[in-house]
Amino acid sequence: CRRDWSSDVCSSDLGMEKWIRDRFKLHSSIAIIAGPGNNGADGIALARLLAKDYQLSLYLPQGSRSSLNQIQLDRFNLLNLPLLPFQNDYSYDLIVDALFGSGLNRSPDENISALIDSLNAAKGYKLACDVPSGLFLSGQPHATTFIADTTLTMGALKLNLFSDFAKDFTGVIETISLGIHRDYYETDSSWKVLESSDLVLPLRKKLSSNKGTYGHLAIVCGEKTGAAVIAGSAALRFGSG
Repeated sequence: CRRDWSSDVCSSDLGMEKWIRDRFKLHSSIAIIAGPGNNGADGIALARLLAKDYQLSLYLPQGSRSSLNQIQLDRFNLLNLPLLPFQNDYSYDLIVDALFGSGLNRSPDENISALIDSLNAAKGYKLACDVPSGLFLSGQPHATTFIADTTLTMGALKLNLFSDFAKDFTGVIETISLGIHRDYYETDSSWKVLESSDLVLPLRKKLSSNKGTYGHLAIVCGEKTGAAVIAGSAALRFGSG
C-alpha cells in the first residue's frame, strides 16, 4: 500500500479513520481487537489515529508476531496515547474486528472462537477490517465468524466476500483505497455481482393494454406444483402478460 511517511500509516488506515470519524461523534467508545499479523497492524495503526479523540481500547489477544505488527505496536507505545482497559462486557459504541485478514486458511483456536462469539453477542456497531474474521479464503465461514454491520475491504473487492455463505457476515461492503487504483487489483472473473441497477422489471406502464401487450409466459411443471405457483405469482407481480 502507499504510505503517508509523515505519519507512517497506510492509505487504508486513513480511509478507515475517515469512515469512523464521519459516522461516530468524538469521545465515542471504540474497541479495536487486533490480531498478531498484518491485519492486526492495520488495527493498531487505526488505534494510533483515533486514540486522542475517542475513548479507545486496543486488545491484542494473541500478542504481536509479524514484523509490521510489531513496528506499529512499538510506534503506538512510544506516543503514550490514552488507552482504556479492554472491557469484558463489550459495551462499546463501535467494535472493530482486525483479527484476521483475507488469507485465513486455518480455523481460529478455541479461545479466539469464544472471543468472536462474545463480540457477536455484544451491543454496538460492528466493523470488519478487510474481511470478517473467520471467513476463509474459499468464502466458507468458520463455525464462529465475526458478524459485521459493515466490512471495509482494502484496495479491491475480494471474491470470498461474495460467496452465498458470506452474506450473513459481511454486512455492507465498502472498498477503502490503498492509494493505487483498484483496477490494478481487480481482474476479470467469472464471478458477477448483481446490483439493483441490473434489475429492470417489466412493470406495466401503458394504461391502454391487454393480456398480450406485455408478452406471454408459459410455466411447465411436474407433479410438484409449488415452484410453478411461486413462479406464476411472481409473474403477476412483475407484470408479464
